[in-house]
Amino acid sequence: MADKSKVMEVAISILGQIDPSVAKWANEAIKSLDKINLKSVALGAAAVGATIAIGKGALQAGKALLSLGKDFNAAQKSIRISTGATGQALQGLYDDFNTIYKSVPTTMENVSLAVSDYNSLLGLSGEPLQELATQTLQLVNLVGDDLQTVIRNSSYAFQTWGVDAVDMTDTMDYVFRVSQATGEGFSDLLDKVTKYAPNLQEMGYSFESATALIGSMGKTGVNVDEVLGAMKKSVGALAKQGISASDGFAMYYKQILESEDATMAMNLASELFGSKAGPTMAAAIRNGSLAVGDFTTEMLTGGDTIAGLTEETMDFDDRLQLFKQNAQVALKPLANTIFDSLNKLMPTLTKSLDKLIPIIDKVVEAAAPFVEKFLELAFEAIDLLLPPLITLVDALLPILASIFEALMPILKPVIDIFLFLLDSIILPLLKPLTELIEAIMPVLIGL
Repeated sequence: MADKSKVMEVAISILGQIDPSVAKWANEAIKSLDKINLKSVALGAAAVGATIAIGKGALQAGKALLSLGKDFNAAQKSIRISTGATGQALQGLYDDFNTIYKSVPTTMENVSLAVSDYNSLLGLSGEPLQELATQTLQLVNLVGDDLQTVIRNSSYAFQTWGVDAVDMTDTMDYVFRVSQATGEGFSDLLDKVTKYAPNLQEMGYSFESATALIGSMGKTGVNVDEVLGAMKKSVGALAKQGISASDGFAMYYKQILESEDATMAMNLASELFGSKAGPTMAAAIRNGSLAVGDFTTEMLTGGDTIAGLTEETMDFDDRLQLFKQNAQVALKPLANTIFDSLNKLMPTLTKSLDKLIPIIDKVVEAAAPFVEKFLELAFEAIDLLLPPLITLVDALLPILASIFEALMPILKPVIDIFLFLLDSIILPLLKPLTELIEAIMPVLIGL
């Protein structure tokens, strides 16, 4: 059996790690309790120490859960204000938020923005909203585009081109592949395909072929805005001739492409697109910049997906962040309970404070004469003490000056030695010491 004194040493050591004052109390008490079972006392003391440790841990956990509850409340508040949803519809959006937040490494603010905007702009909820919002957040992580810009540009493009909710994620993947292949920005592609949609649609372009057209022109150095502006102008010119935009554009396109020389092609292009944009359009048609059939098919049939590339490039930090977010969602009910309970308690505390204020006012009013009298006495004491204090200082200054003057010959060699050491030894060491600290700091921070 272990020695009782050793058992007590262990118990007191445990207490000392947790709270030195409790350990001291236990040690003093044990000295006066020789006949008591020391092992039982030791175990009891250790239990007290463990209880204190658990209490401290619980307090920290409570603070963390309260903070988490505040974060979730802020996200839900944003969704409620932005969408205007209530009841079951609002609860459904909160559930969508949870699912999305567990699926992609990001922030609560970003998820609440995606949920709110896609619900407001496209009327999405449930699985379609979860899939599109998750994909958009993944895209932003991959390419670094502004989240709100991507949400708005994609929403406007889907609305303008009549993309069904079930096709939106595939459409996002398609635009992403065109962006990869041409170097055109994702948001810019969506912006231009929306801006020129009416004219491109009249000429017979689908969303996919229009997106491929814009990306191809940007890749080959064609001024996209100039060409699309010319195509827009051509719609009006063809309408005056009583020709549909799609038929007229196809006819001119064929004639320009098959022209014997560049001059004839330019003249034909100028008839339809105007003298300013004619040369550009003729060159674009003849060099194949506007022939996007094969490119469109290629983009539709293969290439990266946003989700696939996200999984492929996800590193340890991303997975750790995702693990943290899943843990936060698991703790959400408890965090919300703590936050809501404190939130409901605040009106009661406010009412209690309202009742206390008159009492505090009376106490202050009653104490005011005493405070005033104390200050009067303090100022009188200062008036009495200040003149002799000034006289004393005036008398001491010449003496102190004489002492300092006498000590200077003694102190000067010491000061000279210190300055020599500073200049010759300490200062030269500062630079390598600084470099050493700079070198090891990243390692220390990482640890």
